[in-house]
Amino acid sequence: MVGLSLLALDRSHDGSLRKQLYLRLRDAIVSGTLREGSRLPSTRAVAASLAISRTTVTDVFAQLLAENYLVTRHGSGTYVAAGSATGAVRLRESAPTAWERASLRGRLFANADVASRLDAKRPVAFQPGIPALDHFPFEIWSRLAAIVMRRPEASVVSYGDPGGYAPLREAIAAQLRSHSGLVCRPEQIVVVGGSQQALDLVCRLALDPGDEVWLEDPASASVRATFVGSGVRIVPVPVDREGIDVAAGRAIAPGARLVHVTSAHQWPTGVTMSAARRQELLDWADAADAWIVEDEYDGIFRYDDRVPRAIASLDGHKRVVSIGSFSVSTFPAMRIGYLIAPPGLVDAFVAAKSIADRQTSTLDQAVLAEFMYGGHYLRHLNRMREVYAERRERLVSGLETATGLAAELPAAGLHVLLPLPDGSNDSAISQAAFHAGVVARPLSPLYRRTPKSGLVLGFAVAKPADAEPALRALVSALRATIPGTRARAHRAAREIPG
Repeated sequence: MVGLSLLALDRSHDGSLRKQLYLRLRDAIVSGTLREGSRLPSTRAVAASLAISRTTVTDVFAQLLAENYLVTRHGSGTYVAAGSATGAVRLRESAPTAWERASLRGRLFANADVASRLDAKRPVAFQPGIPALDHFPFEIWSRLAAIVMRRPEASVVSYGDPGGYAPLREAIAAQLRSHSGLVCRPEQIVVVGGSQQALDLVCRLALDPGDEVWLEDPASASVRATFVGSGVRIVPVPVDREGIDVAAGRAIAPGARLVHVTSAHQWPTGVTMSAARRQELLDWADAADAWIVEDEYDGIFRYDDRVPRAIASLDGHKRVVSIGSFSVSTFPAMRIGYLIAPPGLVDAFVAAKSIADRQTSTLDQAVLAEFMYGGHYLRHLNRMREVYAERRERLVSGLETATGLAAELPAAGLHVLLPLPDGSNDSAISQAAFHAGVVARPLSPLYRRTPKSGLVLGFAVAKPADAEPALRALVSALRATIPGTRARAHRAAREIPG
């Protein structure tokens, strides 16, 4: 356990107590005074010893966790991360370059902890974020691509508008208007290479290093990594049954510059932000002169009739940047997404897109535009809602029958959140499932403040014939690690078809 004497603060110093504590901990880690694997005292103990707010201590710990100086072990505490003493950020053992020559921002990007790297995105049973590739009408897509290429217009095969192919921007605007009532001009839409590029452009244009950014807690690892790489200070804000807790955010960081929310279907809890909470978030953003990034993610798939009104439609795009992607509604390899910019920032976003990569493939944009104008996209969405509704019900009922563990039927999206009993080691269950050929993402690493144990299970990717043996493998992993489910799971596993 780390001695609290190392953290003594100088109250006569001009700097804030929060900054002092952050620098003392960081410098002690980088210098090796705090060795790898050392356990830190609890935030309560540090706050009591230093006579400062526990919120301040929690905030400092969260920042060091985001920057990979610290790691948490579920149910055990907070520890100095392995490799954290090698420089300004923790370096990967496999790094092939001399890291002292990289920029600080470069090191932040390269060492951000991204759980959704390429090797973790294989289309395996229960992998979140992968659509049902077996149902996509590739024959129609191929026919449209052949038509587009037969006598291509110069605008399709030459340099095009960095903002995007005009017919596609018009089709996206029409789709958003009919789906969620979000009205925007086609010129406000910037076509990008997926939602990750949209976030990167937002970071470049809206944020400076050191700015405070609210992130939902829990949140996507890849989203968190993008903001960490931009050098901002991440402020984890808890999520409750109505969405991000705006009151908690105000208390922690009232002057934050930006907030990122998955309002239609929060990743990973599945909560839909309430209308009252949307207005509360807008009121805070107006008062703080902050930006709201509204990320649709997989909210386009809705299984009830309560399609929420987009936050952007409530403020007329004055301070809301909406982003979305076609990766889950078509197929991930397409790499086409969009960003809806406030009118006053359209030119800036188009310029940033042009500098980043000149333009998204106009050929792919043209094929997607034909796919949408021909009605194929809408028919595909409607068909997939039925397919996904059946697959989510099969997974939820199968889990409850096999284990007695209840997961709510999600109102939207492509994954189920399975809460686990207190004290369960979701990472160990995830590892056991992985060795059995099944992906079951642990929930607890997605938190930064108060981890909860659970599994994030995608129900879209696996065909019923593949899902049944995968469910048996998952049940075995649960049975081996959660004693309360053993007997029932053992009986139920024999009853699962296949």
